[in-house]
Amino acid sequence: MYDIIYITSKTGTVAGILNQLFPGTVIKTDRNWNESLQMLRERERALICLVGCLKILPKDLCDRHFVVNLHPANIVQYPELKGLNPVEKFFELFAGEEPQANVLHRAREDVDNADCVYSIEYFNASTVNESYLKSRKIAVAQWIYFLLDMEEGNIDDND
Repeated sequence: MYDIIYITSKTGTVAGILNQLFPGTVIKTDRNWNESLQMLRERERALICLVGCLKILPKDLCDRHFVVNLHPANIVQYPELKGLNPVEKFFELFAGEEPQANVLHRAREDVDNADCVYSIEYFNASTVNESYLKSRKIAVAQWIYFLLDMEEGNIDDND
C-alpha cells in the first residue's frame, strides 16, 4: 500500500479520524501551501486523500499520485453540483426533495471529475446544516471502506 497523505482545509475532523485508523501525513491547506505542493512533487507515488480540501491540486500532482476526493453532492447525476458550495446549490435546485449523496471519486486535474467513482452514499436531509452533518458522518464510513479496500488490493489504482 502507498504512503497516505490527507489534505484538509479543516482540523480535527474526518482527516483526524482517518489518520488515527490509517496513519499517514496530514497537510492543512492553510499553512505553507506552496511548500506542501513542492513536498508532494518530491515524494514517491502516494495515496492522497482530499478530505474537506478546498484546493485544487495541479495536474502534475494528479498524474504523479493516486488522488481521491469525497464530494458532498451527487456530481454523477447532477454535474452542476461540482465546485464550491455543492450542498447549498443542491438545496437551491431541489429544496430537499431529492436524496442527497456523497461521491468518493478519483481526482483528476479538472474539478470534481466523476469518471472513476468508488462509492455513492445516499441520504435524506431537510436543511443545509443537517445535510452537512449527515454528510460528515457518512464520509467517515466511505473513507474507511475505501482505505480497507486499498489495503486488501481491491482498488485498481492504474490510470
